[in-house]
Amino acid sequence: MMEWKLHNAVVRGRDDLVREVLLLHPSLDVNWRNPGWGDWTALHIACRFGFHSVVGVLLSHPAIDVAVKDVSEDTPFHLACYFGWAECVRLLQANPDVLINQPGHEGYTPLRMSAFYGWLDVVKRLIASRKPLDLGLDRDEKTDAIGAARIRDNQEVLYLLESFREDPYRTRHAVRRELRNYDEATAEIFALLVFFCDDFLRLRSTMTRGDRFFRIARQLPMELQMTLCNRVMGSMKNNIARKETEMAFKELARGWLI
Repeated sequence: MMEWKLHNAVVRGRDDLVREVLLLHPSLDVNWRNPGWGDWTALHIACRFGFHSVVGVLLSHPAIDVAVKDVSEDTPFHLACYFGWAECVRLLQANPDVLINQPGHEGYTPLRMSAFYGWLDVVKRLIASRKPLDLGLDRDEKTDAIGAARIRDNQEVLYLLESFREDPYRTRHAVRRELRNYDEATAEIFALLVFFCDDFLRLRSTMTRGDRFFRIARQLPMELQMTLCNRVMGSMKNNIARKETEMAFKELARGWLI
């Protein structure tokens, strides 16, 4: 059974072997649930033990299902959060099918469990996510993340979550800046800046990309928005007359975000 080979490779934390098994056996069920391991899939196993390189390989498979639950109603994302594997959390939450507030085993949410165990890096990743984060209901044992951190006296987690409750926008921005979690936004702004500079005269007929640009810009702090406007206008004037190098554009975009 080829699925056994896949699981054995995952257990060993060998991303090269996992890649090889998937390549040699394209018809195997990558989402097969192992009855001897609590109905864990290969992705469950990788997330349980924090094999983030293996998680990356599995997530690249076109048939991977991140929403499969084990016998305890936990998805791979739940296990990554429960056991404190921040890099696995980062990789998983980028997948649009991962629900970061979804209750798992006995109704506990990923954030609540991460706060309870004091996984500060995981909590930061959840806050930095592009997806809305629910702090849970006050005094609800299953969802109240702040209450869980307070019970276990996890002071750093408690302070961070209370700051997030008081000012979600500012706290999320500060955490993203700390984690340098700007790759996607940087790439998007870079692409749109090139569009503005190369196709400025045709902007009126292609406003969709312009709208996307300003939607992203509005998510930045006000002082960065002002800098952005000034630099974009300067870049437009310069580049209608002459081309700048691609690296210069990238550095310009990254400079807005760091």
